[in-house]
Amino acid sequence: MRNFIPIDEMKNPDKFCVVFANLKPRKLAHIMSQGMVMCASNADHTDIELIRPPAGSKVGERVFLEGMPIPDFSQDKQPELKPKKKYMEQFLTQTKSNDSLEATYNGIKMCTSGGVIKVSKLANCGIS
Repeated sequence: MRNFIPIDEMKNPDKFCVVFANLKPRKLAHIMSQGMVMCASNADHTDIELIRPPAGSKVGERVFLEGMPIPDFSQDKQPELKPKKKYMEQFLTQTKSNDSLEATYNGIKMCTSGGVIKVSKLANCGIS
């Protein structure tokens, strides 16, 4: 990502990003990480952009699929996803942006309390 997204954009306090959380801890640049920042990219990975939730989204809220809001969950830390179950891999094969620049899972729009999650420029691209 560092070749495509300037550090100032990553650290912008006025904008949130979407994170796939509760992954098995692994060292990333000398820091233990349990999440993955979600990005859209074209097929040959020469253009990448952060997935940003819409204005009005709340820090730490869970993403849900349009028409299928999730019930209120505790804000307590959730258990680590088991890597052998391959939740992340199953999810990522079905995520992409559509013609309208909306983030989707299996064709269903991904949302937060602020509305539909969108990308700024990469239509019909994979999200990972």
